[in-house]
Amino acid sequence: MSEDRSENRLFQRHESNFTVSIMAREGAKEPIEIAIMKDISGSGLSFISARPDQYTADQELFLFVHLPVARNSSAGMQGKATVVRTNRTSNGDASICLHLNEPLSFSTAKQES
Repeated sequence: MSEDRSENRLFQRHESNFTVSIMAREGAKEPIEIAIMKDISGSGLSFISARPDQYTADQELFLFVHLPVARNSSAGMQGKATVVRTNRTSNGDASICLHLNEPLSFSTAKQES
């Protein structure tokens, strides 16, 4: 009998290619990394990291998922998440899997010109 992982999931995964800024804490001036989100669900997300050594299991992070919007503005979804695991690839990158600690909230901000 083959295992169907989707039956064990509360939320369905959706592929994504949004940019995500990963910060060590809320309000941090510089992100640890700006990466491409691989997928998202109601309880978590994963992204491709070129710097996988920056992440450890149970590490709490703050995320800002950038949404496409009009020029000179920034909109996205933000919130806290915890690293569940890292899955390394043969080229040195890794998929970083996160559990959302809270629902992501919508945020907008005017970018400086």
